Amino acid sequence: MIDFGIPGKGFFGLNINCASSSSKKTSVRGILSINDGTASVEQIETELNHIFSDMTWEWKVKKLNDREFLVSFPSKNIIRQLSRPNSFDFDCFQIKAVWLRQL
Repeated sequence: MIDFGIPGKGFFGLNINCASSSSKKTSVRGILSINDGTASVEQIETELNHIFSDMTWEWKVKKLNDREFLVSFPSKNIIRQLSRPNSFDFDCFQIKAVWLRQL
């Protein structure tokens, strides 16, 4: 509720519905580093769709430099699944990668 009043002049009130922060979906970002091979944004998105084929998520991948990519994940749990091993091989391409950190 937002309100304003001047003594002796009246009072005005306004009800404003605000979406709660818990209902807003926020993504978790992480840095993916390519150890071996050459990767593109499209290849990383294809690999993530392959790994997580049971879920619907629009993967957002941004190339930072030749070896590092910024990736948006739907939850911390998903990024934890990929960051458990030190490195991993792509199934769809001849690429080895490692997660540097979660942002």
